[in-house]
Amino acid sequence: MNNTKKILQKNIRSFLVILSVPVNFFCYSQDIHFSQYFASPLSLNPALAGQYEGDFRFMTNYKNQWMAVSKNSFKTFAASADAAIYKKKIFAGLSFFNDKAGDAKMGTNAIHLSLASKISLNDNNSLVAGIQTGWAQRSVDINGVTWDSQFDGKIFDNTLPSGETEFPANYSYFDISSGVYWKCNVNNNVIVDAGVAAFHLNSPKQSYYGNGDRLHPKLAFHGSSEIKTQNKNYTYVPSFMILTQGATNEFNLGMMVRYNLGMDSKYTGINVSSNIFFGAYYRIKDAAILCFQYEYKNTFALGISYDINLSKLRTASYFRGGGEISLSYKLFRPQKSMPRI
Repeated sequence: MNNTKKILQKNIRSFLVILSVPVNFFCYSQDIHFSQYFASPLSLNPALAGQYEGDFRFMTNYKNQWMAVSKNSFKTFAASADAAIYKKKIFAGLSFFNDKAGDAKMGTNAIHLSLASKISLNDNNSLVAGIQTGWAQRSVDINGVTWDSQFDGKIFDNTLPSGETEFPANYSYFDISSGVYWKCNVNNNVIVDAGVAAFHLNSPKQSYYGNGDRLHPKLAFHGSSEIKTQNKNYTYVPSFMILTQGATNEFNLGMMVRYNLGMDSKYTGINVSSNIFFGAYYRIKDAAILCFQYEYKNTFALGISYDINLSKLRTASYFRGGGEISLSYKLFRPQKSMPRI
């Protein structure tokens, strides 16, 4: 009786997952999904390659979602590196991600190359255009999947025949995307930026069964601002991101507060202050996201966030969405010293 009850509870949760959150599961089984979108720039917009203070940047991201509703949760790992390759005007980035979801271990491995070019419109405004191209492979493993024909009324028996005659096959595809990014130094206290990107411009074929299904192009709109307060130790950093792909949409809005820890180098000016960030975001009709980040002297940054599920899936998830962590490391070339006269 206890086994039957557990099985029924598991199936009810699985059914709720499928029924209640098609936007997150079905759309993002195709595209990766990070709550800390600002910490994964090359998956947000190809034009963001190289857009930071420094000479080389390495970033990693890891997300583990829906552990409350599945023993095989949704895991996403990404890594990227980007740098200026010509006079702070031409930039390049290389990114990789791996994504696995659910009992069938539905997964994607992808690698992309981004190139971006920057022009200065005037002393306060700059515009960047970027293009991204790459290769991806989709895979599935049905060995861990159970079928209704393997349920004998009391327990699941994996040795019973599934009754399935056609199984999915792995496949790969070529992908191309592009984007633009604008940044403006309004004054000494306010910086604003915005961008738009179009992914999957070639609408690559997407089918485990070799039919004509194609991946919908995806549009990403994003923007942020840095607003310094009269107390120079605090800076407000509001931002937003909108994604639209096929019939699905996602809208994220929130703000971080940056607190300057006040550890500037007193004499050389080489070391800049370390900062802590704290704040929250809201993904419309889905989750509240709590965020914290520590930035060490504009070189190393560690970000931690957690999704509190607020969608209809909360019946099965008990409000537990998933955790996420991001790491960033930047290198600066030594500045040439002026010769003595």
